[in-house]
Amino acid sequence: TKNFVGECLELGVVLSLNSERVDKAVPFERFQDRLKNHVLKNYDKAEDVMCLVLDLQYPEADFEGKYAPTDLTKDEAKKTTKIKMWEMKAKLFLKMHETLHKNALKLFGTVLGQ
Repeated sequence: TKNFVGECLELGVVLSLNSERVDKAVPFERFQDRLKNHVLKNYDKAEDVMCLVLDLQYPEADFEGKYAPTDLTKDEAKKTTKIKMWEMKAKLFLKMHETLHKNALKLFGTVLGQ
Protein backbone atom coordinates (compact mmCIF):
# COMPACT_ATOMS: atom_id res chain seq x y z
CA THR A 1 0.00 0.00 0.00
CA LYS A 2 3.02 2.29 0.02
CA ASN A 3 2.26 3.52 -3.51
CA PHE A 4 -1.50 3.87 -2.96
CA VAL A 5 -2.75 7.09 -4.61
CA GLY A 6 -6.48 6.80 -3.86
CA GLU A 7 -9.37 6.45 -6.27
CA CYS A 8 -9.65 10.19 -6.97
CA LEU A 9 -6.34 11.08 -8.56
CA GLU A 10 -7.34 14.74 -8.79
CA LEU A 11 -7.01 15.08 -5.01
CA GLY A 12 -3.38 14.03 -5.13
CA VAL A 13 -3.47 13.03 -1.43
CA VAL A 14 -4.74 10.10 0.61
CA LEU A 15 -6.02 9.49 4.11
CA SER A 16 -4.10 6.97 6.16
CA LEU A 17 -3.36 5.96 9.70
CA ASN A 18 -0.12 7.15 11.26
CA SER A 19 1.07 3.53 11.34
CA GLU A 20 0.63 3.14 7.58
CA ARG A 21 3.48 4.08 5.27
CA VAL A 22 1.79 5.69 2.29
CA ASP A 23 3.66 8.08 -0.01
CA LYS A 24 0.71 10.41 -0.65
CA ALA A 25 -0.52 10.56 2.97
CA VAL A 26 -0.95 14.06 4.41
CA PRO A 27 -2.29 15.56 7.66
CA PHE A 28 -6.07 15.64 7.87
CA GLU A 29 -6.27 19.44 7.57
CA ARG A 30 -4.41 19.36 4.27
CA PHE A 31 -6.67 16.56 3.05
CA GLN A 32 -9.71 18.69 4.01
CA ASP A 33 -8.33 21.63 2.06
CA ARG A 34 -7.80 19.52 -1.07
CA LEU A 35 -11.22 17.93 -0.66
CA LYS A 36 -12.84 21.38 -0.28
CA ASN A 37 -11.28 22.53 -3.56
CA HIS A 38 -12.35 19.31 -5.29
CA VAL A 39 -15.96 19.66 -4.07
CA LEU A 40 -16.20 23.34 -5.02
CA LYS A 41 -14.95 22.54 -8.51
CA ASN A 42 -16.93 19.37 -9.20
CA TYR A 43 -20.23 19.39 -7.29
CA ASP A 44 -23.53 21.11 -8.09
CA LYS A 45 -24.63 23.22 -5.09
CA ALA A 46 -21.28 22.46 -3.42
CA GLU A 47 -21.90 25.04 -0.70
CA ASP A 48 -24.63 22.83 0.79
CA VAL A 49 -22.20 20.01 1.63
CA MET A 50 -19.27 22.22 2.60
CA CYS A 51 -20.17 21.81 6.30
CA LEU A 52 -19.52 18.08 5.85
CA VAL A 53 -16.04 18.81 4.54
CA LEU A 54 -15.07 21.59 6.93
CA ASP A 55 -17.07 20.92 10.12
CA LEU A 56 -17.82 17.19 9.74
CA GLN A 57 -21.51 18.03 10.28
CA TYR A 58 -24.40 16.85 8.12
CA PRO A 59 -26.31 19.91 6.87
CA GLU A 60 -29.88 18.57 7.19
CA ALA A 61 -31.17 20.89 9.97
CA ASP A 62 -29.65 24.04 8.52
CA PHE A 63 -30.75 23.04 5.04
CA GLU A 64 -34.45 22.82 5.85
CA GLY A 65 -34.44 26.06 7.79
CA LYS A 66 -32.61 27.80 4.99
CA TYR A 67 -34.53 26.52 1.94
CA ALA A 68 -37.90 24.98 2.89
CA PRO A 69 -40.85 27.10 1.78
CA THR A 70 -42.92 28.58 4.59
CA ASP A 71 -46.58 27.71 4.88
CA LEU A 72 -49.07 30.01 3.23
CA THR A 73 -51.31 32.17 5.36
CA LYS A 74 -55.08 31.69 5.08
CA ASP A 75 -55.30 34.75 2.82
CA GLU A 76 -52.42 33.58 0.62
CA ALA A 77 -53.95 30.09 0.34
CA LYS A 78 -56.94 31.67 -1.40
CA LYS A 79 -54.83 33.20 -4.16
CA THR A 80 -54.01 31.03 -7.15
CA THR A 81 -50.77 32.89 -7.87
CA LYS A 82 -49.51 32.40 -4.30
CA ILE A 83 -50.39 28.71 -4.42
CA LYS A 84 -48.55 28.23 -7.73
CA MET A 85 -45.50 30.10 -6.39
CA TRP A 86 -45.49 27.96 -3.24
CA GLU A 87 -45.74 24.77 -5.32
CA MET A 88 -42.77 25.88 -7.42
CA LYS A 89 -40.75 26.65 -4.27
CA ALA A 90 -41.69 23.24 -2.83
CA LYS A 91 -40.57 21.46 -6.01
CA LEU A 92 -37.31 23.40 -6.04
CA PHE A 93 -36.75 22.54 -2.38
CA LEU A 94 -37.26 18.83 -3.07
CA LYS A 95 -34.84 18.98 -6.00
CA MET A 96 -32.25 20.76 -3.87
CA HIS A 97 -32.77 18.22 -1.09
CA GLU A 98 -32.19 15.40 -3.56
CA THR A 99 -29.00 17.11 -4.79
CA LEU A 100 -27.82 17.44 -1.19
CA HIS A 101 -28.20 13.71 -0.59
CA LYS A 102 -26.53 12.81 -3.88
CA ASN A 103 -23.63 15.13 -3.10
CA ALA A 104 -23.28 13.69 0.40
CA LEU A 105 -23.11 10.14 -0.99
CA LYS A 106 -20.64 11.24 -3.66
CA LEU A 107 -18.52 12.93 -1.00
CA PHE A 108 -18.53 9.90 1.29
CA GLY A 109 -17.52 7.73 -1.65
CA THR A 110 -14.64 10.05 -2.48
CA VAL A 111 -13.40 10.11 1.12
CA LEU A 112 -13.65 6.33 1.48
CA GLY A 113 -11.72 5.90 -1.77
CA GLN A 114 -8.84 7.94 -0.43
